[in-house]
Amino acid sequence: MSDLIDNKVRKFTKKIGYAMAELLILKTVDTNPTHGYKIMLILRRKLGFILSPSTVYTLLSSLLCDGYISSEKAVINNHNINLFTLTHKGKRLLDQYQQKHKVLVFSLQD
Repeated sequence: MSDLIDNKVRKFTKKIGYAMAELLILKTVDTNPTHGYKIMLILRRKLGFILSPSTVYTLLSSLLCDGYISSEKAVINNHNINLFTLTHKGKRLLDQYQQKHKVLVFSLQD
């Protein structure tokens, strides 16, 4: 019985973690263009756990494909990077998240 409960809690935690990560990504790229590695560092600091690079880039790719963020190539310190920015569609999504999930948004504040 305990294993079933532990499994259920793990699944719930994973779902909440992904939702919080998506919200944080949107909030992060809302104010200034940000590259993927910096997004990973912010997620680690705010969420308190590490998401793998493949998970973060999968979330970024999904947001990009759905038109919530855009990507622009840049060179910083001789490294080619992608800078992610919130689109108008992404801003509307972020506003809706913030209105409907105030407790979650509040928990992610500095």
